[in-house]
Order: sequence, then structure tokens, then C-alpha cells
Amino acid sequence: MKINKMIIAATIALASQVHAQDNIFENATWKIESIADDGTATLIKTKKLNLFEDQATFHFLHFSDERSYTTGNNCFGMTGIYQIYENETIEFSEGTSGMASDCEEPKSLLGYYMLTVDNNTVTLTPFAAPNYEEPYPGEAQIAVDAAVEEAKRAKEAAKKKNN
Repeated sequence: MKINKMIIAATIALASQVHAQDNIFENATWKIESIADDGTATLIKTKKLNLFEDQATFHFLHFSDERSYTTGNNCFGMTGIYQIYENETIEFSEGTSGMASDCEEPKSLLGYYMLTVDNNTVTLTPFAAPNYEEPYPGEAQIAVDAAVEEAKRAKEAAKKKNN
């Protein structure tokens, strides 16, 4: 009986550890070390902040759970939603924000980013959002080819009709 309980406890511990490795951001706080002019950001993992009690003296990014984040500094704060995709990308969506009157709003992370993880450092490289409304490049060529073939058939049919 004790062995079964130990196996169950070990299995639960392992499953929890594997789940935590799936999302390195969940319940973690990161210092935004820099955001370059091209939008590339460098994050360094830091101690967890109690956002209601601690006054952040640096630009931070805190992930509360699997979907929401908070970012800001000592005079600006914003909440939003994030989504991690299988191909090592993350999308940040803007939510609500608040700012003190004498505060300069820090650069924000919005849109799509490629993730590069190196121990406790993450580099986020921005890229254009996918446009699902545009056809795939091959679709446009297929449509042109079909139109050309249809025009050829119509021309041949007209020739046969005139003969």
C-alpha cells in the first residue's frame, strides 16, 4: 500500500514538473532588460513580484497563468493575454492599462515574437502577424492556371463552332 502511494506521489510530482517545463512563463516574472529599436526584447528571469505590495523598480513582465500577463514599472501597468504556439512563437495582446500622470509609458511588447530561450534569458524577436485572409502563394497561381485553361477551351470551342 505504501509503495502504491509513493508511486502515485512520484507520478504526480513528475507530471507537475513536465507541465511546468511546457510553459516557462507560467507564474514567472521577467525583467525586461532591453527593447531595441527593431522591437527585439531581452528578458531575464527574476524573483516573483507581489504586484499588489511590491513597487517594481524595473520594467517587468509577469505571467500569472497560462493566458494572462502583467507588464509595467513603478508608474505604469498593463494587463493582457498571451498565447504560446508550437513553433516557438508567442503572441501578446493588449488589455487594460493605467499610468501615473508624471510617468513616461515604457515600450510594450505587442504582437508576434519568435522565442529564443537560453537558461534564464529569453530573446523575443518580433515578426509580422500571419494574414489568414490572403491566399497561399500557390492558390493564386492555381487560379490563374485554371483561368488560362478555361480561356483556351472557350477559344477552341468557338473555333469548332465557326467551322
